[in-house]
Amino acid sequence: MNYIRRLSGDVSGIYKLSDGNPEFTVRYHGVVYLRGETFRQDIAKYLCSAAVEKLFKDSQMRPKRVSLTVSSDMEIGITVLDPSTKAKLEFNLQSIAFCCTDFNRPKVFSFLADIDNALQCHVFGAEREDKARLIALTLRNTFQEAFSKWDKTTKKDERVKGRRISYGRMQETLKEVDETECQSNRKTMENPSPAKET
Repeated sequence: MNYIRRLSGDVSGIYKLSDGNPEFTVRYHGVVYLRGETFRQDIAKYLCSAAVEKLFKDSQMRPKRVSLTVSSDMEIGITVLDPSTKAKLEFNLQSIAFCCTDFNRPKVFSFLADIDNALQCHVFGAEREDKARLIALTLRNTFQEAFSKWDKTTKKDERVKGRRISYGRMQETLKEVDETECQSNRKTMENPSPAKET
């Protein structure tokens, strides 16, 4: 993921995301468990916003400074590491359902994770609005890139599997043709038709 992006409204210039897995220092505000909710694209932003409001209203804890690493590998995905305690949260990309910045708090971004068929909203804060937007864009682009790779691999696997099945069927058909031909030849050898007189 080697590209340069200028964000609209970004006054600090150009960000460069290096090859590999981008890493960001952010503050982790916590998680809100959205019991009874299932993911729907049309209400995802509302769910994130409601979770952020609930967390800011109820939380007495000060947010922890953490390192957030993003990988386009489906199995690795997002890693949140607390450098002081070495505690780690990991989310594979298949579990991430949605990511956005918060409308009321532009320095805050969150993502929805579907863990064991239950939605969780994890909330983070960046130093500046443009950094929060950058991280949300990075997450979105990573999901799209990983999904695209997964989709291509899946389609390729399906094509290869389809070819194997077709080849197997073709082999069976050829075998049946060979057996039918052998039986026909055997019958001809056992019961030769009388020679016609001319």
